[in-house]
Amino acid sequence: MRRPFVLFGSAVVLLTLMLVALPTSSTRAKDSNFSNQDLRGAYVAQGTGTAAFPPAHPFSVLNGPMATTGRFVADGCGNISGFAVQVNNGAVGRQSFTGTYNVEGDGSFSVTMIGDTAFGTLAVEYSGVLFDEGKQAKVTEVGIPGVLPQGLAGITYIGSFIRQ
Repeated sequence: MRRPFVLFGSAVVLLTLMLVALPTSSTRAKDSNFSNQDLRGAYVAQGTGTAAFPPAHPFSVLNGPMATTGRFVADGCGNISGFAVQVNNGAVGRQSFTGTYNVEGDGSFSVTMIGDTAFGTLAVEYSGVLFDEGKQAKVTEVGIPGVLPQGLAGITYIGSFIRQ
């Protein structure tokens, strides 16, 4: 006779957990109305990945593991500036960058960062998704224009931004 009570009790607990986990209506509305204003303020950025350029490519000296830590400021209007410390296959470098970004209504965004490197001035493109009302983001590198054909990044990189 205890079995129906255990099943009913389990169902009530599961339903309660599901209701607690559901976002509020204001959160759902916010998550579908992002704009450039949602990426504003100072952020720390960190990521890891692997550089894998073709062997004959000048950037192939960077092939191997990589890690980046930095800070940037987004103005809420599509402009960023900051710095990053990057380790590529054991070589450490620091660079300053500026750039632009665009946030879509669903929270997805694109960023182009432009900075001086040992290979000259380069633009690096990233795509990502904002969450937690723009306080955090997940990001991946998607290309280096003029270095590799479109659609090839040369680097597998996953990172995050957290508003300070």
